[in-house]
Amino acid sequence: YLRVWRFSLSRRAIAMSKFDLAVTIAITAAFLLFADSVGASSGCSFNVEGATYDLSPINRKVPLEGTQGTAIDIGVCSSIRTADDCDANCCINSDPQVWEPCASPQGIESQETLEGGSEGIKLIYGPGAKCKSKTAGNTNYRLTVSVICDEGSNDQFTKPVKAATGDECSIDVEWRTKAGCATIKPPPKKHSSASWGWPFVGVFLGIAALYFGGGVMLNKRRYGLDGLDALPHSTFWVETLPELMREGFYFSLDAAQATYESCFKCVSGRAMQQDPYAYSQAPTFESEVDVE
Repeated sequence: YLRVWRFSLSRRAIAMSKFDLAVTIAITAAFLLFADSVGASSGCSFNVEGATYDLSPINRKVPLEGTQGTAIDIGVCSSIRTADDCDANCCINSDPQVWEPCASPQGIESQETLEGGSEGIKLIYGPGAKCKSKTAGNTNYRLTVSVICDEGSNDQFTKPVKAATGDECSIDVEWRTKAGCATIKPPPKKHSSASWGWPFVGVFLGIAALYFGGGVMLNKRRYGLDGLDALPHSTFWVETLPELMREGFYFSLDAAQATYESCFKCVSGRAMQQDPYAYSQAPTFESEVDVE
């Protein structure tokens, strides 16, 4: 009984270990799926359209140049704390005594590649506080940072510059830095054959319609032909082409028969070397259709 009891305990232990392993695998898979669903960005690294950008070298609190009458501090990836009432990626000092968030505390809303062929990444942040401009109305501050690739720059000394857009509520920033160069280049785009295949088919069908339609109309009006005789080059389409197709069919049939017989003889010849009495000469057959 003691052995049976020990055996049952060992089986239970094995079953529990398998159960624990399955639970561990399920938890790990769920964690990986959750991490992937959160986004392609990790810390200050972003993956956009197959290209990876590491912006950690410029992830620091830095004053924005190009502003007039206001002070703006930004942090590309991390929230900066300029004052107790501003804890976001962008803080603006439109009032000398007050710092307000010019970006959402949630940070980056989306990212995309730059337009116009420039290499880099564009970060779009969520809306900040209400804009203090007199012409703003009910508009919030908006921050976008375009990090442009500059291989020869030093990330420790480069600074962002506010673009002159004429809109006080829209803070468009350009930052030329080496960090804007992709650490992993996007894969080259493959040119699909479908991009020219369908136009080629359309052109071919158009030429064919013009050829047959115009030829039939011409033969009817000018020569008074009807039926198959009205086709352009009717002798070729009605007599020559069917004869060529017939000869091609029988030629292919004869070639296939010759190939079959040669392959059969080769295989049977090798087999006869091992057992001469098991195989006889290769069977031959004649085509049932006589070619005139």
